[in-house]
Amino acid sequence: CYAMVNLARTFIARSEWTAAERASRDAIECAPRLAAGYESLGFALHKQVRLREARAAYLKAQEIKTSPSVERLIESVDDSLRILETNPSSDDPEGAAPQGQKGP
Repeated sequence: CYAMVNLARTFIARSEWTAAERASRDAIECAPRLAAGYESLGFALHKQVRLREARAAYLKAQEIKTSPSVERLIESVDDSLRILETNPSSDDPEGAAPQGQKGP
């Protein structure tokens, strides 16, 4: 299961978000109590601007094992959601993705 998380992290490092999502979901299926799987899934979804799904994954990771870095990612999603709510016609949905943050 850890190998699948490592694979997801490799895909994240390559900016292969869909592959990272798939590997993260495989890791979660293998070990549903592995916080790193949810953290990687959240990051891959966040980069795909699937913000509500990303937030749910991050919250699940926090439920399993608290982490300051995941807390910051949740805050980033929340900020992005607030921006999108105040400017729903934004032409730059990528602006809602985490900027300048390294993957989990």
